Amino acid sequence: PRRRRPWAHNPKAISSMLPSLPPLVACLLVPPTPLGAPAVQRAQHTVRSFALRSGGARMQHAAAAPASVLSGCKLSYFGIPGRAEAIRLSLAIGGVDFEDKRIPFPAWGKVKHTTPWATAPVLELADGSELAQARSILRFVGRHAGLYPADPLAAQRADELMDALEDLGAIVTSVGQGLPKEEQEAARRAAVAEGGLGLCSLRSQTNSARSSTNTRSENMTPRSLFALLALSSTDACTMYGVSRTASADGSTMVSHSDDGAGDSDSRLSYVPPARHKSGSMRDIYPTIDEYPKFIGDAFGKTFLPLPGQALTKPIGQIPQVEATHGYYLNGYAIQNDCELSFGESTASAVFRADAVGTPNGTALLAIEELSHLAAERVCTAREAVQLMGDLAVQYGFFGPDGGAGEMLVVGDPDEVFVFHILSDPTARSAIWAAQRVPEGEVMVAANHFVIREVDLDDADRFLGSPHMHRVALQHGLWDGRGKLDFTAAFSLGEYGNKYYSGRRMWDGFRRFAPSVALPPAYNSTDPWSGLKESRPYPFSVPPDAPLALTDLLAAHRSHYEGTSFDMTRGVAAGPFGSPDRYAVPGTPGDTKRGAWERSVAIYRAAFAWIAQAGGSADRDRKQDSAVVDRDSAAASGAVALQKLLPDPPPEETGALRRGDRGDGCGCRSKIWFGPADPATTVFVPLSVCAGPPPEQYTRGGPGKVDRESAYWAHRYTQNLAQVRYSAMIVDIRAHSLEWEEQGAALALQIGTLQCGGGAPGQGQAASPPPDALQHLRGDSAPSLRRQIERHAAAVLASTWALTDDLVGKYADGGEAAPRAGLERRQAVAVSNLGYSSEWLAAAGFDSGPARIEGHIAAEATPGWLERQQLLGRTEPAVAAVAFPAPSLRGADTEAQRQDAARAPQTLRVVAVLAFAAAVVAAAAVAAAVRRVAASTRAVLPLADSAEYQQVA
Repeated sequence: PRRRRPWAHNPKAISSMLPSLPPLVACLLVPPTPLGAPAVQRAQHTVRSFALRSGGARMQHAAAAPASVLSGCKLSYFGIPGRAEAIRLSLAIGGVDFEDKRIPFPAWGKVKHTTPWATAPVLELADGSELAQARSILRFVGRHAGLYPADPLAAQRADELMDALEDLGAIVTSVGQGLPKEEQEAARRAAVAEGGLGLCSLRSQTNSARSSTNTRSENMTPRSLFALLALSSTDACTMYGVSRTASADGSTMVSHSDDGAGDSDSRLSYVPPARHKSGSMRDIYPTIDEYPKFIGDAFGKTFLPLPGQALTKPIGQIPQVEATHGYYLNGYAIQNDCELSFGESTASAVFRADAVGTPNGTALLAIEELSHLAAERVCTAREAVQLMGDLAVQYGFFGPDGGAGEMLVVGDPDEVFVFHILSDPTARSAIWAAQRVPEGEVMVAANHFVIREVDLDDADRFLGSPHMHRVALQHGLWDGRGKLDFTAAFSLGEYGNKYYSGRRMWDGFRRFAPSVALPPAYNSTDPWSGLKESRPYPFSVPPDAPLALTDLLAAHRSHYEGTSFDMTRGVAAGPFGSPDRYAVPGTPGDTKRGAWERSVAIYRAAFAWIAQAGGSADRDRKQDSAVVDRDSAAASGAVALQKLLPDPPPEETGALRRGDRGDGCGCRSKIWFGPADPATTVFVPLSVCAGPPPEQYTRGGPGKVDRESAYWAHRYTQNLAQVRYSAMIVDIRAHSLEWEEQGAALALQIGTLQCGGGAPGQGQAASPPPDALQHLRGDSAPSLRRQIERHAAAVLASTWALTDDLVGKYADGGEAAPRAGLERRQAVAVSNLGYSSEWLAAAGFDSGPARIEGHIAAEATPGWLERQQLLGRTEPAVAAVAFPAPSLRGADTEAQRQDAARAPQTLRVVAVLAFAAAVVAAAAVAAAVRRVAASTRAVLPLADSAEYQQVA
């Protein structure tokens, strides 16, 4: 029941697990919905195509003819999914013709005693035998329907995993008994969270349940299995790739947004170029998504251990080459010192492997280490994709998170390639393909494979593993007709919800090539399959105009503003137009239905970058040809590497060869890096040739604000913007534009920098003058590195100052604006911004308590009552409860509005008359006083007379 398997609400997450689970176990996880024909067909296709790979051919497919023992059987259970649903699915997937008898609940009391154990379900065979107990029946059906592993150990692991799932259901059910519904659900979610009761109880069981039959490495960890309980935020990323003749300045551009979560590691690091002893080995490290992603010195000073931190241990080794390039990385390689650039996006895939070092793990390399190895060893995109593919085939590939597949966009000054990779059915190798972005075109990818028909005979456009066709045929992923559609064969569709990937792809294409007018919607038989089946978007398109850096910045900041999907509009945007939609699955308010639109820019982003390679010189040099000289390009990075090494390497250094692009070294390349949400960050220019990145970009972990961290400055800004997004984003964008314009001036200096005094001859291993290296390393002033550091420090200080300005300007729902010509203490006027009329209407504001248009306390000054009576506003009998005259805004009738308009004039007239009367009275009193004084002076001489004395 759903109560016992609360994770069985997410068809997409379950579908992504089916290919790598034993089919019998997979049936346990299928969502308990009514068993309609489409559901059966989808399940049959999934299990037939991706059945358990235990010993290759030894595994029976679900399409095998069912054994006669099951023919004509009858399954009896209630009219709900419950404990019989997995059995029903197993019979249906196995092609068994069976009777699905539903027992009415009122009738159960009459038939209960007739069942073997007074329980349901019951499976009745054609010979009259009755089988009981749900798990026992499921195993019996699995064995006879071709869904059970043939290998005995694999079968035991399947049994073990099913029992562990049963235990988990019991644990979850036992938690929260007697609590109100919401508290009970919260307690149960806590039980299956990291460190929770359920997880701790099952840890040892589930670790061993990762079978040698190629089950996923994280099937029984919170990041994957419990994603079925609540679909969590996937580390979902968007990437763009621009060919050199599609860009405004002749550079290639590749980009990446890392849309992880609040526990992501956003720190940049620099791996310097190095020489290695002949015959040495290169350690291979595991992939860790959360902070800290690595602890040690293998990937630069950023990840050096802090007190109490244990070093990250390698999971294997491969032979090292004698010399390696320097490069920037943050999880994935970003760019190396000969202008090889990377962007990444995870994708779903049909096959999955475990990492060496985990129980039953067999694959050594994930996409992070593959990109590192390429950045260390080669200089061209073509070499990079070939090297990564060859290494993955040799040592095995594993997808570290919920996607199982991976994509890279890889660029050099001449070419851009899109690279797709996933594990193969053996879990010890890989399937991969790479397609070149045509000259003059731009590509978009967002967590979904985009390479379609692969033609390995066209070596200029395609590279790939030669066994992909055989694998696709063997597993029913391709019918062998025509060219192999890589996405249709090896993708499992979109993550999370329909349009999760497609909307972002549509947005990129509609920005870069609006004339193409691609549709924003597409059809699908399932929410997750539309992008895979309908093929609404091409691999790449020519842009309507050459693309500049600002075009990619705007694309990465998109919330679909100005379209019908504008996330700054509507009730979901709140009163202040915020485009951010926080994750719902797994939260107390989750209704298990619906989803938000997935924007390109997203609040949980850890960082984004745009890497540029080449420039106007390349456009002038090779404008007349779309096909480059492969041999020259392959050797192009060696000179740059040789210039940075203390001594020139030998003539041949593994994958490195001497040669020259003809332009000195790769110091023209730039990385535009923006921490946190791209919509509210400042992208700054960085250069691999300058050495380590500024310190502000090498620090910042989750959970604690760091005032010296660029990541925290921009993350703080993004969160602060939620106070009044529609107003604050204007100031934030202006701030970003100001500093990015200053960054562009700095980038011009990067673009004109030459590592050496001039380009050496072809094949020569020239060393740069000493002063050139000093300039590169920041030992002379002004140096490139110091200029970059000063710029980074200024951006950090200005961003923190911006947060203070935003609070001061928009505090308490108002907006403070300067008043000209006043003293500083009076130089600000504050106006109340209130809410939009649309939002007030949606909130039902007009239905609130009746408004009073004034109050006696506001006007109850001396004489107020008399003035109101004089104006006829108040009758003496009700004077104690009188209110002032209605304001002009609150008047209801024309007469009231006229009275309200005359009231201030009448009051002014009365005041003037009263003042005049007072002046006249004062004058009269003064005259009387003067007369008395005069009379007194007149009688004073008579004071001594007898007459006066007599009168007195």
